[in-house]
Amino acid sequence: MARLCGFQNYDAPVLEMQELYKRKAGEEITQQMYAFNDKSEPPREVTLRPEMTPSLARMVLARAQSHNLPLKWSSIPQCWRYGPSPCRVWCRTNPPPTPCHSPSLHRRHCPAASPVLMNLSASHP
Repeated sequence: MARLCGFQNYDAPVLEMQELYKRKAGEEITQQMYAFNDKSEPPREVTLRPEMTPSLARMVLARAQSHNLPLKWSSIPQCWRYGPSPCRVWCRTNPPPTPCHSPSLHRRHCPAASPVLMNLSASHP
């Protein structure tokens, strides 16, 4: 569906620096991270990504000057968290990273989404 709407797929490294999540994520996420030190000298604190948002923000900031907004990126990343659920890894569709608050703008960017928006009682222009 995303490709039909002109979105490009993006992905980020599965292994990220812990600092990226410690700065931006809440206490719940940092307590659920699969975190460890890698084998480099000196060892670095790394984690399996518990969510995609900080990774995406890092990528967007690194390329901010070379992309036109809104970005039409889509992803179904694998994420890992240790928690009470028996499911430790999952995939989740991420919405567009630059949210639009106008249903008509969403319809212009992705005509295939129009029926979905109509079913969600989105207003028409």
